[in-house]
Amino acid sequence: MTVRITSTHNPKYKEWMALRTHASERFLLDGIKLAQEARQAGLVEALIVAGDAESFCADDCAVYELPRFMVENLARTKTTQGVIAVCRYPEPAKADALGERVVALDGLQDPGNVGTIIRTADAAGMTGVFLGEGCADPFGDKAIRSAMGSAFRMKICGGNIAEYLARLKERGASVYVSAMEGKPFREMKPAEPWVLVIGSEGRGVSQEAVALATETVSVPMKGKAESLNAAVAAGILMFGLVQ
Repeated sequence: MTVRITSTHNPKYKEWMALRTHASERFLLDGIKLAQEARQAGLVEALIVAGDAESFCADDCAVYELPRFMVENLARTKTTQGVIAVCRYPEPAKADALGERVVALDGLQDPGNVGTIIRTADAAGMTGVFLGEGCADPFGDKAIRSAMGSAFRMKICGGNIAEYLARLKERGASVYVSAMEGKPFREMKPAEPWVLVIGSEGRGVSQEAVALATETVSVPMKGKAESLNAAVAAGILMFGLVQ
């Protein structure tokens, strides 16, 4: 059943507007494809649909029909498709259950890079993503758009990266840290389990993480560029290291 809301004074609408800027246990997700991905993951609590948008029939969540201007006010994109999902955050994975091939992000603050790395990790066959302190929220608007649904499929958790890497090493995992002067990735054939550490855009990998490295790894560059974008380097290394 579809519930129609026509007033900006409606309590539900005010509740959703608050989520637009102060997401807590729920967040708003704009767009048909992302809403469908979130529904498949069982995370959608309600669908907000513009009256002139694509018709939605859902037996797994409530559907609210609003005038387009009200949906546009809720949307974070400049041009909305007229479909917004009210989503619950997925349960974070346990750090010890991220699997045999993990990419760990050390202070990546750019949400676009975080989302792109999550998407690429999904494509490369990585088993989990660890977000160190200071990383952008993987479920923030820009990050989740860059991840294109992969944030709902990948095992993701966060915490202190040095403690996480130390615990992995104690259990026999190899820690590969991305560094300009590292060993070329084509020369490496890592045995599982292993974790690849990608540093922040500005300062690179922290000294605490470098100190725990089994080996540093690099992407050799033949051109004159001084460095690669963090998400690009992560993508090359993940595809290069996955056997």
